[in-house]
Amino acid sequence: MLQDLYRDLGLDKKATPDQVKRAYHRKAKGSHPDTGGDAEQFARVKRAYDVLSDPKRRLTYDKTGHAEDPAPDNDHVKAMEIIASLVEHFIAGTDETVFAVDLVQVMRQELSQMRGRCHTQLFQAQRKVARAEKLAKRFRARGRVNQIRRMIEGRRDLFARNLADINSALRQIDLALELLKDYSFDRELCVSKTSSVLIT
Repeated sequence: MLQDLYRDLGLDKKATPDQVKRAYHRKAKGSHPDTGGDAEQFARVKRAYDVLSDPKRRLTYDKTGHAEDPAPDNDHVKAMEIIASLVEHFIAGTDETVFAVDLVQVMRQELSQMRGRCHTQLFQAQRKVARAEKLAKRFRARGRVNQIRRMIEGRRDLFARNLADINSALRQIDLALELLKDYSFDRELCVSKTSSVLIT
């Protein structure tokens, strides 16, 4: 039988991230083995929180009813893919002067620029999440379902997923920068201006 994550936290599907967090702390306090609780019950509560506090995993669970564990960490693979895309750019180019510059340094500079763009996007996404949270609390409906609040919370969840993606991209860029520390590039001493033949 599939685990009912919402029931394990005493919530319904409309629960906000804050409600999920509060419910987890309340349930974990009573079920933690260190305080005389049941280890199996605590494990269920912890798993429910792990899934429902992760926007992507929660969305998958809501759609399918399955709470799959996250795939093994593949940040290293993604970091190498970022480096590979930069190298591919050099391979596809026709400018022979690339052999006369330190391409490792060029890649570091490009990754630093990517990192800067990610930080800008991160700030914007964090701001949207915070503003959506604040706005959602201010819309009130008299004796009916608060559809405007639900709509805003849906947008907030979308921004939160975007936030998770940006954080993931930042980790991968940082790892790519770390990997490049072990590399150097042997430059050609000069490049012929007339024939594009390399002269060492």
